[in-house]
Amino acid sequence: GYTANHQFHHQHRSKMLHAASSSCVQIVTIQAALHHLKPEGKSGTLLVGNIERDMHVSLSTTRTELHLDIIRHLQSPWTEWSRKHSLTLESLEMHKSPMMLLFDPRQPLYDPDAVVLHDFFLHSTTKDLVPKFYASTKVAILLVMMHAQYESVQLWREQIDELVVYQIHSIKFQDIITTPLDVMSSPFDLVSISVDSDAKSMIGTARSFKTCHPALLHTTSLSTTPGPSTSQSSIFTATHVIAKRVFFRKRDGNSKCQRFSKEDELGRTLDEANCLYWATCLMSLVYIFVDEMLQTQTVKQTVANEVPHLRLIYAAVAIPEDVLDRAGAAYLLEERIEGKFIKYINNNSAAPAHHLRGEEEKIGLFLCFAQHVQYQLTNEVVYLSDFQGSGDLLTDCEVMTGPDYMSNFGEGNCTEAFRTFKTTHKCNVFCRAFGLQPFIIAKQGSYNFLSIHWLLISHCRLGSRQHDICIYHYFARVSLK
Repeated sequence: GYTANHQFHHQHRSKMLHAASSSCVQIVTIQAALHHLKPEGKSGTLLVGNIERDMHVSLSTTRTELHLDIIRHLQSPWTEWSRKHSLTLESLEMHKSPMMLLFDPRQPLYDPDAVVLHDFFLHSTTKDLVPKFYASTKVAILLVMMHAQYESVQLWREQIDELVVYQIHSIKFQDIITTPLDVMSSPFDLVSISVDSDAKSMIGTARSFKTCHPALLHTTSLSTTPGPSTSQSSIFTATHVIAKRVFFRKRDGNSKCQRFSKEDELGRTLDEANCLYWATCLMSLVYIFVDEMLQTQTVKQTVANEVPHLRLIYAAVAIPEDVLDRAGAAYLLEERIEGKFIKYINNNSAAPAHHLRGEEEKIGLFLCFAQHVQYQLTNEVVYLSDFQGSGDLLTDCEVMTGPDYMSNFGEGNCTEAFRTFKTTHKCNVFCRAFGLQPFIIAKQGSYNFLSIHWLLISHCRLGSRQHDICIYHYFARVSLK
């Protein structure tokens, strides 16, 4: 005896229930919670991040109203727990626990006005067929995500850390000897940082000492700690940022990257930061020399016009806020270099790389000149090598010194290259134009000393006054007879 009208029974029943309850509003308490499906092969769901709330709702609330109301209650704890993951609660199915589907976001218009809570709070018995209202009934309504979605959120959460960031600033050469890099006593910022540590996302291959990963600074989370101003040029003003992390490989033939202990990782990260600290200073020294020489008007204009304007990338050291976090990583944060990556001078070399052409070759020659300037003006104590980068940016320079100081600059310091610098460096057009002379040891003949070309400013305390002392460096032009 079924007719065509029977197919509308569900809709008519919902309307009648809604009409019956609208005259006398019943308020019920339900538990709203966020769950995820268990891994494939297992049934049921699990609570996500302790995200559950008790809610007071009308018994006559509709399917769509209940879904939106639960989202409003869970949105804030979800945003905080997920660290602003892009997964939206609006995209999740709504179930009556354990797995009774109440709302499917893929079919949001399917019976949106259906009253969904009556059947859970109105019960009849075999002795009394008239449904009675039981306000104390425990009802849990769940928003349910897939297990793969939950794993994606967990990975995202693991990639975001609250880190203490110490910026690596430029310093004048005359101050660097008395002002060593000491991040622990420097101003800092507390920043949320996302680091994509997935091997598939790694930038380039793992190099000799560090892996390189995409990173994102959530600058809106900058704390009010006494850190440096972010309005100045710094790591916080960089368009894109990378996070570098030190590693080692065992000597047993296993080529897999191994991470250091927390203490060793921090120490080696600080070694890398110290190299950048000195590199920034030594490149600044070169351009001070260049500017002073250009003011003398003794440099040919054709050469002066070819001087490239280079700088080291903005960088900072980032360590976990929680000093007891044994799993927290220490990172070297750097401004990301876009474009073709160029190696201008190898670590063990004082000559431009052989593959350089055009503008790249000019930069290589200028950096060889920079080595000469640094070596000469530091009284043959230090210079930079392993120049690499792209455009006007340089990174990962190695600080070259003798054996007395090599432990200050990590494993990239090549003392043999430093020892042979005088014999391997070949002066080029920049050296000659700026008055630098070849390192020639005359076995016979006489010296013809010409005028000096520049001075290095150093600080010296005499009595109670501080004076700028000009230390002149004379370059001898040797005339062999």
